[in-house]
Formats: sequence, structure tokens, C-alpha cells
Amino acid sequence: MSKIFRYSIKKDDLVMISEEIQCIQAYLKIISIRYENKFDMEINVDDKILEMKTPKMILQPIVENSVYHGLESMDAGGHLRVSGHIDANGDVCFQISDSGKGIGKDGLESMKAKLNMAYSERVENSFVGNSIGISNINNRIQLLFGQGYGVGIESEIGHGTTVIVKIPSI
Repeated sequence: MSKIFRYSIKKDDLVMISEEIQCIQAYLKIISIRYENKFDMEINVDDKILEMKTPKMILQPIVENSVYHGLESMDAGGHLRVSGHIDANGDVCFQISDSGKGIGKDGLESMKAKLNMAYSERVENSFVGNSIGISNINNRIQLLFGQGYGVGIESEIGHGTTVIVKIPSI
């Protein structure tokens, strides 16, 4: 907990991806104790991106959502996977996937609509409904890097959820 807290109050807005991954690893250690290894967790990030920069605390809240909204209600056998690589356009792409309960079509469409709103609309509607955390992460990324970057989400009831985070290679 202390590692996560120290990291979260660090003054830098941009940190090395390796630091962001260390924060996730610390969080997952807590979760494995809390849930007594109820589900599998895996981190697979390309070494090439570890020294690149990312906005601080953009992945841990998404991982937390996967645990609490996707995997927590499962009896056993769930899987959480965090991966990161450089995509075909040269951008850094993270995927946080869980095999949890998934999101219904209406809920997913609502979340996607909120993510696709213009920034001013997102600010006006940021406290309406769910997905505040993901909207805030998307807002931060787009304010820093522009509309071509941010958060995407795919999900299906009974098959889990995947959140994609795209940032430029810096």
C-alpha cells in the first residue's frame, strides 16, 4: 500500500512505463492476498516500452475496475491480463482484459458514448452515471496527447471486458 501511495503522490505527471507497471504489480500483490489467489493475474509488457513515458496512474484504476466489476463476483477461475506493446502505428497500446461477468450492451454503449463525447461535454457529464474513472483517464490522455489517443472498451456478458489504452511513444 505504501508503494502505491508514494507513487500516486509523486509530482511528475509523466512517469516511466516501468514505474506504472511496478504500481500495478504492487496492487496485484494486495489483490492476490485479499482474494486468496481466487483468479489468475498476468502482466506481459514488451521490454521496448518500459523506458518510455506514460501519464501516471492511468492503468491501475482500470485494473482495479476489472477486479471489482468483473472478477470479484466469480467463484473461481477468473483471469486478468495486462499487456503492453507498440502497435502498427508506432503508438503504445495497453490492454487490460478480464474473463469476468462482462458489461451488458446498454451499459457498454453508454460508456462508449461518454468516451466519444467532446471534452466539454464529458466535463459537463463526468459525474452522471458510472465509468467516471475511465472517463477521467480518457480526459487526461486526450488533454495531453490529443483526440487520436485515449481509452476504448469492448465487453460481452459472460465473456469479460477488455479496455484498450493508447498513448504516443515518448
